[in-house]
Amino acid sequence: MKKFIYGLLATAVVAAGAFAPSTAAKAASGEWINGDGGWWYKYSDGSYAYSEWVDGCWLNSNGYWTYKNTASWKKDSTAWYYQDTSGWYPAGTYQWIDGTKYYFNGAGYLEETGWNWTTGGWYYLWADGKYAASEWIDGYWISADGYWTYANRAQWYTDSIGKYYMDSSGYYEKSTTVKIDGVLYTFDDRGYVVTEQPADNADQDANQDVAKEYQTEITPSADASVKVRFNGGSGKDFNDLLASYLASGDKKVVSINDKEYTFVNDNGTVKAEENGKSIEDVIGSGSSVVSFDISGLGDLTKAIGAGSGKGSYTSTIEVGGVAFSNISANGNKISFSIGSTKYDATINGASIVLDGDHTSDTWVKNLQDSKAATANKSEK
Repeated sequence: MKKFIYGLLATAVVAAGAFAPSTAAKAASGEWINGDGGWWYKYSDGSYAYSEWVDGCWLNSNGYWTYKNTASWKKDSTAWYYQDTSGWYPAGTYQWIDGTKYYFNGAGYLEETGWNWTTGGWYYLWADGKYAASEWIDGYWISADGYWTYANRAQWYTDSIGKYYMDSSGYYEKSTTVKIDGVLYTFDDRGYVVTEQPADNADQDANQDVAKEYQTEITPSADASVKVRFNGGSGKDFNDLLASYLASGDKKVVSINDKEYTFVNDNGTVKAEENGKSIEDVIGSGSSVVSFDISGLGDLTKAIGAGSGKGSYTSTIEVGGVAFSNISANGNKISFSIGSTKYDATINGASIVLDGDHTSDTWVKNLQDSKAATANKSEK
């Protein structure tokens, strides 16, 4: 199979030339600005780029270009990857590049619809983001762990009785229903096809209408208690973040490296009630773990930085027994992890909107059971 796939990819390299992946897109109508802290990038919607690559330049969590090595798209006989002039490349992570979010697998290759390669072997990604498992694709069997390991290749045959699917070892499907190239086939005890239907078509009717597409809107409860925990981040970032929560004169108990302080917003400068020091002075230049409680999951949008650019240093946000981690934000686009599962979403007002129906997901149910939020499925 490797020889077959490499052949396909080599052909693609010739056809593609030096072009970057077709999904790549330049940041819309943005501009570079030289400010007091250095160069930064402003999008047309007024937000600024941070913790991402723009025009091959890396912008740090504060939004400034300081890393001198530049990066560009590259492609070898396997797939696309993104590498800078030091030799570094993203692997096993999401990365914002020129206004588009990409996922790079453990081998550092861009994960696209179709065949992909990582250190575990060849695997297949469907357009809906699902990984192929326990099914045939292009004549190759993808096992339950999601990788191609079975060497014999299969194909369709037809005789005077009907159609059957057999591989080069002589094995053929019989007395089963199996997915082949995205279609569910049912075979009788002789190995002939008796029924076939598109896979994952529960929302299609007898007229073969296009499957409905759903989204899930998670709306926070006003009085849900939320614990925000940060690893790292500058004192100025925390001053601005807390000032956005607190009206002038309001107080907030904040834990810094396991020591509690009561901070007061003094006309935009957050100071410790105990000694009058600003939060910037308390945190200093070292790495700190900062946490505090907020009332209302609606403030989650501030904590993860939607619309403001803050939040790239967030470690976890806990609410209703659910821990959000690996949080990043860019304008109203956000991503986070629940356990080992990554999610992309958008902020709409005070609500979090995800593609697909997630109302039966355990973490969404926990948010509802704890009264921290409501979740509703709607047709897109």
